[in-house]
Amino acid sequence: MLTKKQKIERAVISVLKVLPVKENRISFLCYNCTQYSCNPKYITEYLHRTYGDKYELIWFYTDENVRKLFPSYVKAYRKNSPAYFCSLLTSRFVISNVTLPRVVDFRKEQICINTWHGTAFKGDSNSHGNDYNRFNYFLAENELTAGVLRRPDSFAYTGEIEKTGMPRNDCLIRGDSERAAKVRETLGIRQDEKILLYAPTFRDTEGEDAFEIDFRALQQSLVDRFGGEWRILLRFHHMQKGRPSAEHAVDVTSYPDMQELLLASDILITDYSSSMWDFSLMQKPVFLFSGDLEHYIKEERGDFYYPYSRLPFPTAADSRELCSRIAQFEEEAYLSAVSEYHRELGRFNICGDATEKFVKKFLKS
Repeated sequence: MLTKKQKIERAVISVLKVLPVKENRISFLCYNCTQYSCNPKYITEYLHRTYGDKYELIWFYTDENVRKLFPSYVKAYRKNSPAYFCSLLTSRFVISNVTLPRVVDFRKEQICINTWHGTAFKGDSNSHGNDYNRFNYFLAENELTAGVLRRPDSFAYTGEIEKTGMPRNDCLIRGDSERAAKVRETLGIRQDEKILLYAPTFRDTEGEDAFEIDFRALQQSLVDRFGGEWRILLRFHHMQKGRPSAEHAVDVTSYPDMQELLLASDILITDYSSSMWDFSLMQKPVFLFSGDLEHYIKEERGDFYYPYSRLPFPTAADSRELCSRIAQFEEEAYLSAVSEYHRELGRFNICGDATEKFVKKFLKS
């Protein structure tokens, strides 16, 4: 529901509809213009790499530090500026990984696509009241997500669903060694060092219990089980920047691209983040640290769309148990369980060609 102020803003902005829609103009909205990452980034890179300047690629930002991340071949405009609204209302395609601005009334000849930003794994009642049916298409990562998009108690989406998988996961499936090496170089990590990434998801509450890992003991357990030298990276959810960093772990929360961190890592520890799905596409070990599971379900997100107890990843409620799970890790059994997990959830992106399928579908090139 629009507020009175938003209705007035929409009416004023609609004046821009006198301008023609440009067939080669594509606008991207990434996490409400706060990042250069996720599916919109990988679609943008593919378009430029494949077609050069054939398409006018437009990105928006709220912060100058984000704008600096944009490649030189995109046009950049500040969110809520005149150019922002003009671009959105004259783009043939508008691609977002979250929502659309409420005050923009898109035209019938425009195509709005939601790539989303993960597997629809956690409970979500859509408490913000977003109207996802403003989108013409949704991309789905797997059959689980496609089903959740239809649920009346969640997305309640009735439009078309493209079962391509997420473009951002192509690099994980194909193995982009050059991009992985860039991550290590940027973070000052040698190529012969191994990386564990700890990436807890967003929580509404401010408690610290969920983040209490003994990183020194964790590092020793990694050496004992897998050998080699290990670096532990800590990445908080982008909506929880500012949490205190931990000793014996490198805080990489400010690193702009989560998929690149996943690509460069050898092991992932998370809790309820759908990054567990993304990382498992590389057949690498995932461990779950979820001491607040009951609280998370009852007080924050509700029941999971896929039962947490059926996940194929070793799970621990405290730091000691986490180290024990690492010591007991059996690769063959793990890979078999992950393969069944992919089958059960209905994996779409098999060969790392989701971006190519996306482009051929919508641009018909």
